[in-house]
Amino acid sequence: LYGIILLVLISFFCTPIQPTKQQYLNDYFPLAYGNYWVYNIIDSAGNVTGIDSVIINDSSSWNNHKIYIQSEYISFINTANQFPRSCYFDSGNDVCYTNCWYLNDSLFWKTKIAQHTYQEGDSWNAITLLDSVVKFNVDFVGTVSTPYGNISNCLKVLGNIFGPDIGLIKTDNKILIRYSLNKSSQAKAMKN
Repeated sequence: LYGIILLVLISFFCTPIQPTKQQYLNDYFPLAYGNYWVYNIIDSAGNVTGIDSVIINDSSSWNNHKIYIQSEYISFINTANQFPRSCYFDSGNDVCYTNCWYLNDSLFWKTKIAQHTYQEGDSWNAITLLDSVVKFNVDFVGTVSTPYGNISNCLKVLGNIFGPDIGLIKTDNKILIRYSLNKSSQAKAMKN
């Protein structure tokens, strides 16, 4: 009898404590009018072959959510190109992406590419504009060295590395060299 009582007490008081998942509460995808990022474009040998400049140059509201419009300018050694504008739909923590021509398309709501904050082990499936499904996994990668400097607490999402309160810092073919965030615009956007 004492053995049974002891087993019941042990199982009651010795339930395993679930470890808490690491949370990353910095903004890993900061969106605000005037934010910009400049990257070196690098080839497979690590040589700089061009510059990629990205700027949030417009914002508006749609369906009570914020939309940020990004322009991208890429300059290679002998050519310069401006790419079609991209749109980011900010629904709180989730960030969705589309080409600006698809703003009224239902796929616009399904193409989640990032979050502002993360928790260890986060993952999601996204449907692309071509109706294929892409699985996004979030991995902690620690400190990443860039020409801008060493950036701590970086996360990797679908092969792209993001820095806290910076945004995208590295891909397979580009790396951050400078950026500027419009903090007053971010604060204003958060109030709206």
